Amino acid sequence: MEIVKLIRILISQYKCRYSQDRPFIIGIDGLGESGKTTLALQLKNELKVANCETVILHIDDYIVERENRYQTGHQ
Repeated sequence: MEIVKLIRILISQYKCRYSQDRPFIIGIDGLGESGKTTLALQLKNELKVANCETVILHIDDYIVERENRYQTGHQ
């Protein structure tokens, strides 16, 4: 799916969500260096233009310490 179409769908879903009191969560998964952060930043910028509040959380930061995650052969 192209990024522009994905962004339009996400903005539509964000604005139509049932409860404004609960977060609208988007998860992005993929292998190391597959472009997850780049995609997340693109989405954040586009959602901001559409007046959608955003926060990026890097889940790896909460699961395994960085020194145990990299240079181990298991990213």
